Amino acid sequence: MNLAIPVFFGMISQTLIQVSDTFMVGKLGAEAIAAAGLGGLAYFTILAFLMYGSVGVQIVTAKRFGEKKDKELGELLLSLLYFSFFVGILLSLVGYYLAFPYTTLLNNDAALVQKTASYLSYRFVGTFFFFMSFGLRGFLDGLGLTYVGMLSSILTMLSNIFLNWVFIFGNLGVPALGIDGAGIASSLSGGIGLLVFISFLF
Repeated sequence: MNLAIPVFFGMISQTLIQVSDTFMVGKLGAEAIAAAGLGGLAYFTILAFLMYGSVGVQIVTAKRFGEKKDKELGELLLSLLYFSFFVGILLSLVGYYLAFPYTTLLNNDAALVQKTASYLSYRFVGTFFFFMSFGLRGFLDGLGLTYVGMLSSILTMLSNIFLNWVFIFGNLGVPALGIDGAGIASSLSGGIGLLVFISFLF
């Protein structure tokens, strides 16, 4: 059961982000709702596979922690940070540039594809934040600090709702960006969630 914790909360967090995006773009019309729904599902399909990497991190961390191998734990964390950082950047870049061709595989409506791909490209930018969070969540869960991941998920979801309000509708001096704003908000909320993990580690 403990091994499923990081994946479970990661999926819950991503699902609620998708629901929030789809609901809050509702005022923009049916096409925006369809684009957010299709884009969110397409993004979640890919991210779900990445989440399971946190289980492997959790297993290795728990083993090192149980054996009281503090030096190896430090080395594991350092390797994890390097790996997550560089792979996260790569995933964000590849996702951003392949968002349009990926979307065309899912739908052939030109207008819907354009909106979905635009939203999805901004979502992919935030993959860096989420990928790093998955690794750090697994590490902290392996140390028994599962509440950190839960706190990160809660703050990610709440900040996504607030940032959607800011970027979709144009509040606090920010121009209204519509469905693109939903993608930007989702990515930024991932950054806020990552800051929670970093604050506990450093």
